[in-house]
Amino acid sequence: MKRIAVISDIHGNFEALLAVIEDIKKFNVDEIICLGDIIGYGPNPNECLELLLSRSNIKLILGNHESMLIGETSSENCSQLGKKSCDWTNNIVKSDYLSEINSLFKENFEKDSILFTHASYPYNLEWKYAYNEKTYHQNFEMEQVNQYNLIIFGHTHRPQIYVKSTADGNEIITKIIHNFKYKILKGDSTIFCNIGSVGQSRDGSTKASYVLLTLEQNEITILFRRVKYSYFTVYNKIIKSGLGKEMADFLIQEKWRKKLYGYTYYWWQWIFRGKLKN
Repeated sequence: MKRIAVISDIHGNFEALLAVIEDIKKFNVDEIICLGDIIGYGPNPNECLELLLSRSNIKLILGNHESMLIGETSSENCSQLGKKSCDWTNNIVKSDYLSEINSLFKENFEKDSILFTHASYPYNLEWKYAYNEKTYHQNFEMEQVNQYNLIIFGHTHRPQIYVKSTADGNEIITKIIHNFKYKILKGDSTIFCNIGSVGQSRDGSTKASYVLLTLEQNEITILFRRVKYSYFTVYNKIIKSGLGKEMADFLIQEKWRKKLYGYTYYWWQWIFRGKLKN
């Protein structure tokens, strides 16, 4: 039996990354695979890169934000927030990390009929999104997909599982809660698994999301983990960094929490006479 922790889309959120690393320690994993986008949007890209690059048991895959940092991908297709975060990140990431990204980050990684990649395969280096019936169907039209039992990826920040041709037809599982478990028999049809995001979830919960894989002789078990961290700490750090309140709001998924943090920020500004500026 082998156990692998799979993380993705940390996006400069050091508090979320530390919380997930602590949670992983409970499971005695053999290795960690990071599917990319360690940087972008969040206030601590250097700290996140340093932590992950310093560990010998972590395999690293290139995300679109690393690709933009090293000049292989343009940010012109990003949203306005995405472009702003790219410009900010490009100015703050230490130049020493550029050569390490070029040499250590891989396009994808294969292991035991499993493909690990950042975006949806086989369009992973075009950074396409897979999130509904139409987009998954486009992937399955490509013959090379069928050689894998499981394709595991991130990029959309939304944890989900796509199962083709079940008894009830194709199925997309999107309500992924803490400790949700899914088992695959080796030799089954290809399954796509999006593990969600450590540092910027977009599925209605701000909690970090990652996956534990248990590989046995004839079975693969996927276990989703949702992990709390200090959201308000990161919210304030994003604002103080100069990335702004809109970027901080983008982190927070729950409407009530976003309102609460917004009011707190407003009164903090008022009390301290505008020391925090948007």
